[in-house]
Amino acid sequence: MTTLEILKAARELLAVPERWTKGVGARDSKGIAVDWDDDSVYCRCAYIAISTVCGGQRPEEYSAFGALGFRRGHDLFTWNDAPERTHAEVLARFDDAIARLEGAATP
Repeated sequence: MTTLEILKAARELLAVPERWTKGVGARDSKGIAVDWDDDSVYCRCAYIAISTVCGGQRPEEYSAFGALGFRRGHDLFTWNDAPERTHAEVLARFDDAIARLEGAATP
């Protein structure tokens, strides 16, 4: 997968507020924390959305983190979990990165 494809797919996982979380990587539909690859995952943080799309493949994850402006996954976790962070800000970060990559792909 390309970085652009990863970001688009991860953004889709987070598209509605109910599908995004912070404070933990993933939750089930009752709000209980679960492992990122558990079948009961209902909502994810931005980091786990990328990991889900990449299937845990580190090189692909790192390219997506970089496109979002983060040097490491931990930096994305910290940003996602900031008390003031909103769902709209997370989607905007993905949208900006997607737009930059789409612009770069245009001759």
